[in-house]
Amino acid sequence: PDDDEQVSQVLAAAENDDDAFAAPQGETEDTKRKFRRRRFKLRAVGQIMDTPGLLERPDDDRNDMEDLTMATMKFLPSAVVFVMDLSGAAGDLKSSPEAQLRVRDDLRAKFPKRPWIDVVAKADLLDLHPDDTGLLVATDVQAPPGAIFVSVKHDRGLDDLRTAVSHLLDKLQLVTSAYATSVARNAPVLPKATPPTTRRMNKRQQRRAARAAAN
Repeated sequence: PDDDEQVSQVLAAAENDDDAFAAPQGETEDTKRKFRRRRFKLRAVGQIMDTPGLLERPDDDRNDMEDLTMATMKFLPSAVVFVMDLSGAAGDLKSSPEAQLRVRDDLRAKFPKRPWIDVVAKADLLDLHPDDTGLLVATDVQAPPGAIFVSVKHDRGLDDLRTAVSHLLDKLQLVTSAYATSVARNAPVLPKATPPTTRRMNKRQQRRAARAAAN
C-alpha cells in the first residue's frame, strides 16, 4: 500500500480495541499474527501496539502485516520495546538469534531517534552472569548492550523492565510534544473571514441593517 493508505490503517489499529486487520492471505490459522493494542498503567496512561514480528528480508519482500509494523514506526510518534528470543528455540533460520539481531540492528539504524528498549525474553534458557558493572550479560549469545534479560518463569528482570518502560514514557512525552509543536507550526494559517453583515456595506447600508435589527 502507499503511504496514505498505510497511515489510515495504522491509525485505525491505534483507535480500535478489536483486531483491526486480517492475516495475510495464504497463512494458516496457527501462523496468523494479530495487530492490536492494549492499555497499560504505570506512572501514566499509555498505549501499547503489539505489532507483528519482522523477518530478515528486504522491505520490498515484506507481507502486509510487516508493512504495518514498519508504517507504525515511520508515521507514529512512538517508542520501541524490541523483544527478542535468543535461546535458539524460536524456529527456523529466519528466526535464529543471529537473524533477530540483524533485524534489530537494521531497525535501530533506520529509526535512531526513537526511544528504545532491548528486551531478551526466555532468559532462563541462557547462561547469564554479571559483568564488571553488575549488569547481566549472556556468555552464549551476543545481546545488544544494555538489554534487559527477562524470565517470566523465574520472575527475573520484570522490575527492571517496568522501571525502563516508565523512563521510556518520559522520553515519549518529549517526542509527542515535539511532534505536536511541529504539526502546529506547519499548519496553514487561514485568513479571517469578513462577517457577511458588514462585507462590502457602505455607511448607509450599515445604518439600514442596524435599524432592521432593532425592529
